[in-house]
Amino acid sequence: LLMTLRAYLQCGQNATTTAAELYIHRNTLYQRMTKIDSLIQGNLSDPSTRLYMQISFSIMDFPANDIS
Repeated sequence: LLMTLRAYLQCGQNATTTAAELYIHRNTLYQRMTKIDSLIQGNLSDPSTRLYMQISFSIMDFPANDIS
């Protein structure tokens, strides 16, 4: 689900583009997004929620060995 959420955010919340990027059907994407919405207990149409998720991904990507 993390990969799906990341792709969705990177594709500008465009379902068609995201589904193509992940090589899945749009209905599969919608099912995954419903599951993600229930897990995060937030609303991905809210810009602050999307920003929070994008920052979270950036923190996850930050190399651990760069922290001094």
